[in-house]
Amino acid sequence: MTRSLGIAALFSWASLMGIAGAQTIERLPHPPISLLPAVHAAPASGDSTAAHAAYDTYYAPAPPSAAPQATAGPHFSEFTSENAPSGAQSTSAKQHQTAPTTETRSAFSAWAGGEGELERTGWSECDACGCDSNWDCECGVHCGSGWFATTGAVILTRNRGPAQVMTYQSGTSTPLMTLQAANAGWTGGGEVTLGYAFGGYTDNTGPWGALGASSGTAIAFTWWGTGEMNGFAQVDDTTGVPATALDASFNVSGITLNGNPFSYYFEEAASQRIYRTDIVNSAEINLLGGTLLSSDRLQVIGLAGFRYFRFSEDLAFGSVSFGNDWSDPDETAFVRFRSLNNMYGAQLGTIFNFRFNPEWSLFFVPKAGIYGNEMTVRSRIYSGNGDVAYDFTDDKTDVAFLGQIDAGVNCHFRSNVYGYAGYRFVGAANVALGDNQFAPSLGDLKQSGSLILHGAFFGLGWLF
Repeated sequence: MTRSLGIAALFSWASLMGIAGAQTIERLPHPPISLLPAVHAAPASGDSTAAHAAYDTYYAPAPPSAAPQATAGPHFSEFTSENAPSGAQSTSAKQHQTAPTTETRSAFSAWAGGEGELERTGWSECDACGCDSNWDCECGVHCGSGWFATTGAVILTRNRGPAQVMTYQSGTSTPLMTLQAANAGWTGGGEVTLGYAFGGYTDNTGPWGALGASSGTAIAFTWWGTGEMNGFAQVDDTTGVPATALDASFNVSGITLNGNPFSYYFEEAASQRIYRTDIVNSAEINLLGGTLLSSDRLQVIGLAGFRYFRFSEDLAFGSVSFGNDWSDPDETAFVRFRSLNNMYGAQLGTIFNFRFNPEWSLFFVPKAGIYGNEMTVRSRIYSGNGDVAYDFTDDKTDVAFLGQIDAGVNCHFRSNVYGYAGYRFVGAANVALGDNQFAPSLGDLKQSGSLILHGAFFGLGWLF
């Protein structure tokens, strides 16, 4: 390389001298015959024409190859009528090198780091590239099978409970507190996905590392869950008179605590409270069946799978006898329901992915299924000091319905790393909730409740 640049510089100097008018200066002698390529025959001694032809052939630009070729910038050549090679136009103007060929662009791709650099220069040819191995270096596309994964967080809450009145003012029909006063608050949680693409995937994937337009079958396992969604509400007597204090909206006959009837704690009371704790967990495994519809911007992918969904709730209603406070366990009593819904079933869904550009896309993922719901409710009445007056567990299995919608945006930081963020709605019907259990008859499991969860989710995804 150093030798070539030196001789080229001398050649340029000689040409410039010719432009300056020193046309009589002889061209520099050609290099020793031993340095010429073997394919060129040695010119006869004194054969100036043959020597010049061998010189021009030896220093002619090398044909492009797949190997990277470093250059010092655009190449300039100057020819006159005396030294113009065969087939060259005679001109005194400088002629620039022509646009890069396909081979040169391929070499530049490998040297500069792949298609990402070519796209920034407008030299992308990925539409025509093929897949010869698991990773096509020229176009940045994973062509073989591979793993994909996501990890992220959720921030969810649930819909308000029924507007069932729990506390009235004694001697009146004035409501003072309902179940909605103790709505479950927002809480955080996590989510992860692990999947395997049997037929490979391309970049700009969907929210689970979902396959792109040229995808095949994949399988994906997803779990997400929340911490405790807590709710609390309290109302206190402000009159100081038993006849106008607090009354619970229900009464249980035949129950005694610490030798006192149920009404001793829940009628003409000094203070009453509602506690609520909800927890959600979801695990599903889905088969992604490939592309149903594909265009330059829109991909539609079908899915079918099996899902387990668990919703548990702990709901308690407590009361303090008149003239006392919560610090005295002998004067407090509670009615508590712990409900559990274990839902198992099949689901169908679709992944819609709409791309604005190679980095950004919108996704919309609806899923729905019919489930068997194993419901369990434990009902207890007890005092603050641990005296239990009633403890009964009932269970039941019935059909439930569950659906989920995720909508959001993907952003690809690299061809195999992307971030996602969106909003999630989950709805379940025919479930057993703690709110449904407050009824004149204890012990019978009450269902037909409806549950709606909603909130944000976000995270990162990888393609391996």
